[in-house]
Amino acid sequence: MGCVILSKKAVVKLAGMLKPSFEAPKAPIGFFKSLWKGVEAVNSHLWLLVIPVGLDLFLWLGPRVSIAGVVYPWVAMMETALRSAQNDTSFLVPLRQFVADFNLFKLLANLPLFPPSMMADRMPTQSPLGVPTSFQVQDPLAAFVFAAALIAGSLILGALYWAVAGESLAGRRRTVQDFLRRVAQTAVVVLALLLLFGLLLVSGIFLSLIVSSLIGLFWLEGSLFLLQLFAFGFIGLLFWATLFFVFAPHGTVLFQDGIGRAIWNSVETSRWIYPLSMWIPILYLILNMIALQVWSLPDQTDWLCLLSVLGNAYTGSVLVMASLVYYQDKRRWIDEVRTLIQSQRAASVPPATSA
Repeated sequence: MGCVILSKKAVVKLAGMLKPSFEAPKAPIGFFKSLWKGVEAVNSHLWLLVIPVGLDLFLWLGPRVSIAGVVYPWVAMMETALRSAQNDTSFLVPLRQFVADFNLFKLLANLPLFPPSMMADRMPTQSPLGVPTSFQVQDPLAAFVFAAALIAGSLILGALYWAVAGESLAGRRRTVQDFLRRVAQTAVVVLALLLLFGLLLVSGIFLSLIVSSLIGLFWLEGSLFLLQLFAFGFIGLLFWATLFFVFAPHGTVLFQDGIGRAIWNSVETSRWIYPLSMWIPILYLILNMIALQVWSLPDQTDWLCLLSVLGNAYTGSVLVMASLVYYQDKRRWIDEVRTLIQSQRAASVPPATSA
């Protein structure tokens, strides 16, 4: 048989060709680029504005449901008790005003998944069409049942909005069955998070009361101080934990993650990008609050407020889409980094030699 003799230069070149090459993952996008991506996404999917605009128009021009008949008797009893004890009752004036202006339909936009809404915070009592029709609820049980139904409606409406937003980033059409499954999954994930944080909040309050009561048996001033210290610390801890769980709905609407996987991936993503995970949601929230203040400038009785409804729906949807794009790209980057690490580890293991 013949034998091929290679030069030293050819051997080095061949070794370089056989050596595995590891391409570094593309750097993830930042906060400002995610905002620009959100603008592009909304501009190409303007039908995203249908739900938030429709909700605001209903809260602005539609009928109102008042619970003043249920709450006012309790306020009157409180006022009578305070006056009999010669205490100040002036703080009840804003409470009465709030009850008078409160629209029970506001609950349609009061969960973490709510579509961007300006009128939910303003609770308009007038419109360019005049004073809206108002219905009074007198029975406490009827008010409770109706409020529970509105909260459930808010959960479904918010899940629908976020599922539509996630679908616009999917890049492919899915069946109606798959879309409805994603809406249901999103609603269940958010409900599970609400129940989890509610349980944590109740447990923290209960534990703090027990500890402060035990200490109060021996040191009253110290128990009050520790109670305040524990309250501030627990609220801070809960807020910090919320930032790690905030991306759970994103995993569901983008990747169809179930409850456990959505929560786990949210924590994992936040851990990988810490401390950015602390600031990005806060920045989105601050921008949303600033936009709300700007769009709330026109008077509710002026048709110019219609531009505010459209503008708030647009900016709010941009922030929602920006957060989805941000999370989607961070998941992509984390997966690529993990793949790179695994490839490098596999390449560093020497091949087994036969005896």
